[in-house]
Amino acid sequence: MVTRISKDFPSRRRNTRIWEYRIYFALIFLVGLFPATIHCFLARLGILERAAGWNGIISCAWDKARAYTPMIFSA
Repeated sequence: MVTRISKDFPSRRRNTRIWEYRIYFALIFLVGLFPATIHCFLARLGILERAAGWNGIISCAWDKARAYTPMIFSA
């Protein structure tokens, strides 16, 4: 007797995981925009200095989201 496994059932686990990752990434990105904007504003006023690798508000928030989101999923 041979047991056959049907492969017609789509895997919902992977799709759920991708959307969950994207949602967390978007939330962290949006939260990261606020401190990046404040930092940029204070740097323009001359209160803070920008680091050599400063590429802008969006880039700063994007990099933070890229760093923090995998930490959530690896925990």
